[in-house]
Amino acid sequence: MAAADQPLTVEVRPSRAVAALLGGLCAVAVACVLAWAASAPFDGPAGQAVAGGAVGLTAVLAVVALRQRQPALLLGWDGQQWWLAHPAAGRDSPHWRGELRLVWRLGSCWVLRGHGEGAVAWLTVDARALGAKAHALLCALYCARRRPAG
Repeated sequence: MAAADQPLTVEVRPSRAVAALLGGLCAVAVACVLAWAASAPFDGPAGQAVAGGAVGLTAVLAVVALRQRQPALLLGWDGQQWWLAHPAAGRDSPHWRGELRLVWRLGSCWVLRGHGEGAVAWLTVDARALGAKAHALLCALYCARRRPAG
């Protein structure tokens, strides 16, 4: 396919700020459960087992959440809809197609939400990593949203 057939394609990488925020939230959750376990009056080994289980479960969930990192993905706008694909697969085999919205923009940290084909996709984007393509992506996000149906 010619380059003109693909108006915009960028490789998006997850935002480090969002990863740091998620890490901080996980740490706060573990600390809260630890504080609860330390301050609650547990009677006997059964109560202590419940507290220990809660702390352990929270820690495991925090580790799982932190390990679920978004890989680098190709994001494209073909003039009709957005698509996502793994860089190795390329544009011809996207694993998601649909509409995309900018949900949150704080400096270079963007959160995008897409829905289509029965799935919802959440992306965090580090706009600094996009360089000059960040402005083009932002323009496409706003123009696609205002595109009349039909």
